[in-house]
Order: sequence, then structure tokens, then C-alpha cells
Amino acid sequence: MKTIKFALAVILVVLIALAFFIYSGVYNVAADEPDSAALHWFVETVRDRSIESRIEDIEVPPLDEAELLAAGAEHYDAMCVICHLAPGMRDTEIRAGLNPRPPNLAEHGEDHPAEAFWVIKNGIKMTGMPAWGVTHDDDSIWSLVAFVQKLPEMSPEEYRSLTAQAAGGHSHESGAGDGARSEAQAPGEESTPHEHAGTARGAQDGDHGSGVASSAADSAPVQTVARFFEALTTGNTGQVQTLLAPDVLIFEGGGVEHSREEYASHHMQSDAAFLRGASHRLISRAEGASGELAWVATEARITKSGDDDMDLASTETMILHETADGWRIRHIHWSSQSAASP
Repeated sequence: MKTIKFALAVILVVLIALAFFIYSGVYNVAADEPDSAALHWFVETVRDRSIESRIEDIEVPPLDEAELLAAGAEHYDAMCVICHLAPGMRDTEIRAGLNPRPPNLAEHGEDHPAEAFWVIKNGIKMTGMPAWGVTHDDDSIWSLVAFVQKLPEMSPEEYRSLTAQAAGGHSHESGAGDGARSEAQAPGEESTPHEHAGTARGAQDGDHGSGVASSAADSAPVQTVARFFEALTTGNTGQVQTLLAPDVLIFEGGGVEHSREEYASHHMQSDAAFLRGASHRLISRAEGASGELAWVATEARITKSGDDDMDLASTETMILHETADGWRIRHIHWSSQSAASP
């Protein structure tokens, strides 16, 4: 009887302590507060055992088909790269702020295909990892598994080439317009010069139409666009950021960048790297202004020789706002395709 009473007393004390812990707010749930080693071990162990107990009956299909890898490349670049990175890509704002930190799949990959399939399909609670099975079928998820297995073996150039071909011409469009493959476009033809820095489309970053020097006779907005391009081509990223408004909106293939800071951390560096070897020829330029707002639209031919040999027709639209410090770029819309395309 004494043993039972003692056990009940212990349970009561534990419940009271647990209730105090829960309702007192003593535990800091902030993502920027590092977890203790004990909590990290507990959560990681629960996660691993939960996954292991649910993947035993998963049959892994052949994952070495080229079509499967290409499909996975497109899915990864559109859905995963912002958190799990790509070869040569620096940390992103989103990944840096997540707790737990998503694994860098460009470095470590995933050696267990059944586990990768289950995680991608079902997600993991309270980690930021979504359940892609809600919106994607099993074939799409297996294509991602196939791609992730090969990812650590890829160079930045191989990654960008594969994802650009798989995307079939994604450009800096927010909608389906230029992002869709043209019926006349050959399979695998690269039609998106401006890619995410260090990510799938990073190899063609910087293929913008503003790459033509301005003259003193040009308007102030046109001169600002030219200075922006010159800063990119010379690697003057500080000047690049100066000419961008803090809340600049940049339309990308497969997504949108919502700020100067996001652009700087995402693909500004690869823009600059690409432009160092690219040649630009102005085809046409139009502009307009209304009060403190102006727009500059440019068509250009972009060529590059060497390993990244390409010949592209590029269009660029920039919207600028006049401030006390001069004109600043508020919006950029880039789109490009192979110059050989009709």
C-alpha cells in the first residue's frame, strides 16, 4: 500500500511540474533559441524511429532513368531549392531562420530512397517540411528522390544546365506565359538565360537586356538602368544594392523575390559572375514616365562563348521610382529564350 501511495505521489508531482512547465511559458519556443542537446536527441530519435517504422513496405522503383531525373530537377528547383540549396548556392534567408535547419542536400544528398520518398510525400510536423504528397503524385515524388540522390555529385554548372533544360524555357515570368515551353522549341533547349544564382537556373543569370552603355543624352531612368547593369558586370554588388529599392519586386522563373535583401542573398552573385563573360547588343529600348515613376523596356541579344556557350534573345522591363537620392529600381521583370527560337 505504501508503495502505491508513493507511486501516486510521484505521478502527481510529475503532473504538477509538467503543468507548470506548460502553462508558465518558461520554455522559449523562438526559432532563434538553440535547442538543448537532450531535446535535440529526443526529437531526432522520435523522428527517425517514426520514419523507420513506416517505410518497410515501400518498394523502390528504378531511379536511373534520364526522364525521371529531368522531372525531378524541375520539381526540385521549383519547390526545394529555397530550403535545401543547390551546388554553389549560398544560404538563403528562409533556411537560415529555420529551426531545425533543413539539410543541405547539395552536399549530403539522401542515401535511403524509401526514407526520402516517405519524407517528401508526408512531410515532418513542426519542421517546415511540407507534405508534397497532398499536391503531387507518387511518380513526381520518386523523380525528386532520383534527383536528390544525384545532387551532391553535380557541379553548379551541371545543376544549372540540367534544371534549365528540364524547365523547358522557364523565364522571369510570374505566370505561365514565357515559363511554358514553346511548341516550336526543341526538347532540352535552354530558353531561360536568367537563372537563380547558385541554383538550377543560375548559369544563365545576368542575361539581361540592360547591358548597353547609356549616354549623357539618355534620361535619368535609362542611365540608372545602365549603371545597374554596369555594376553587375564589374562585380560592384554594393552599387547594385544601392540602385535597388529595399522592397524591389523581381519576377523569376518559378518564383518571385520580394526584396533587395532576398535578391542579394539569392542570385545576385551569379548574375555578376555570368555577366563577366557575356556580350550584349541592344536591339530596341522604350521608356515612359509619369510623375515619380518611370519604366524602361529593353530588348537585347546576349551571347557567350566557352563552356556556357549560348545565344539568347532577352527582354527586360524595369519600373523605377524617383527618390531624394535619385532613381531607384522598384520592379524587374526578366525573360529570355534561345535566339534560334521562332
